[in-house]
Amino acid sequence: MGGPSYADMARGTVSESWEFLAGCGLKMNGQAISGTIASATITTASMTQLTVSAIIGAGTFLTLSGDILISDSLEQNANAGSANSVSRTVVRKNAIVDNTATAVLTFTCPNAAHGAVCKVTLLAQVADQESVRCAEGMVVLSRVAGANLVGGVATLELPQIATGGTETLTLAYDLDSVSGAVGASNTMDMRVTLNTNGSSAGEVIIIAEIINAEATGITVAAA
Repeated sequence: MGGPSYADMARGTVSESWEFLAGCGLKMNGQAISGTIASATITTASMTQLTVSAIIGAGTFLTLSGDILISDSLEQNANAGSANSVSRTVVRKNAIVDNTATAVLTFTCPNAAHGAVCKVTLLAQVADQESVRCAEGMVVLSRVAGANLVGGVATLELPQIATGGTETLTLAYDLDSVSGAVGASNTMDMRVTLNTNGSSAGEVIIIAEIINAEATGITVAAA
């Protein structure tokens, strides 16, 4: 199967033939295609949703080839915030003031017992790319009903820097204080601090991959 072009995906007007192997239970644009498909080609002029709802039988799989562009979050096992869900999203923050803690991600948690962990991969740079730094971190979150959300961050791992100019860069991250009452939904921001040896603005791009434990649980979005 040839993948749609980036331009077609961005316009939301993909015209594509999709071939599915035996045993796939499918939905196209929210409409169920019932039964076991021995062999099928499905063509749509405007595909807004493709869901593989069941895979039946050993060795049965769905193959996608070509360029695959996902313009929003990528969700695995269940929708974001559902029990046992994994959600992956990309966030960019520009014009970060030098040596100033700046919110980049917001975690949201309802008033109930919840737990989640979010792996963050960070690419930080001086705005003119004189210095580029990377690292990985982990944010863990816990809440019980009637109490505020609590979080912690692990020490940044796999740090490295490449400096093509004269300006250098350090990277740190933390969690801001919780917002919201003990009996209401809570939010908590993850912040980054970029510190140069001058006073240049910085930028950060983050891959945030959150594992959420319970139903109607913790989600993450750009701050």
